Amino acid sequence: MGGKRYAALSLASSATLTLAKGVAALLTNSLAIWAETFDSILDIVNTAMGFAAIEWSSKPPDLDHAYGHGKVESLVAYTETVFIFGVIGYIVYESIQRMLSPKTLGWIEGGLYVLLVTMVADALIALVNYHGYKKTGSHVLRANYINFMGDVGRALVVIVSLHLYKLGYLIADPLFSLFIASLLGKEGYELLRETTHVLLDAVPRGVPEKAREIALGVDGVIEVRSVRARSLGKGVYLDIVVGVDAEQSVEEAHRIASEVENRIKAEFRDADVVVHVEPA
Repeated sequence: MGGKRYAALSLASSATLTLAKGVAALLTNSLAIWAETFDSILDIVNTAMGFAAIEWSSKPPDLDHAYGHGKVESLVAYTETVFIFGVIGYIVYESIQRMLSPKTLGWIEGGLYVLLVTMVADALIALVNYHGYKKTGSHVLRANYINFMGDVGRALVVIVSLHLYKLGYLIADPLFSLFIASLLGKEGYELLRETTHVLLDAVPRGVPEKAREIALGVDGVIEVRSVRARSLGKGVYLDIVVGVDAEQSVEEAHRIASEVENRIKAEFRDADVVVHVEPA
């Protein structure tokens, strides 16, 4: 199953679960369930954007994008954080209002049943996206996995809050909504940090050191003068300068450069490697 199929499955599942949560939120008037519903709406928007990103990023390089379109996925994942923090702002505001003026909830038993069903479904969808991420390396599928696992945890929190409400703790609903907002904030921050790392061409951790080690292991390489690396989508771009014996023929130097390139590509999936040879 390709990345696009995983994203399409996630999109269809999100729509179904959002409808169920929306009905429960309307009938119970629970802010915690409303928070879950808004988060699921974000899942639909984000998964749809992710589906488009996977489609676009799979396009080969062209005249205007010589390095391909891999950063589209990171850009979409970055955009997801804007939606996430917008929802957080609303939840915090409404929670404070309800703490000052508690509202009556209804259809608690039905709401609990809906949340249990959607929690199990979210867990299954999360596992599907995780499998897709491991298989394709897609950052969008990883973002989907994080979102759906977050849904599982938040659904559990909402279930606890509704049980406490039944016991007479009216403040439980807005209080637990604030807790959900904090969980969303943590997810948003982690996603923002990771995608910013890619968009700003930060050096992938451990990649230059490993590339240097591989190059030095090639027969004929005397020294490695520099290694530059950056991420692009699920791939890695590497520029490496190696020193060889000044008496080597052009043909032999080319063979050495090709060997360095092939060994690095064998180590890093979807790597694009440029090897420059200089006399040592």
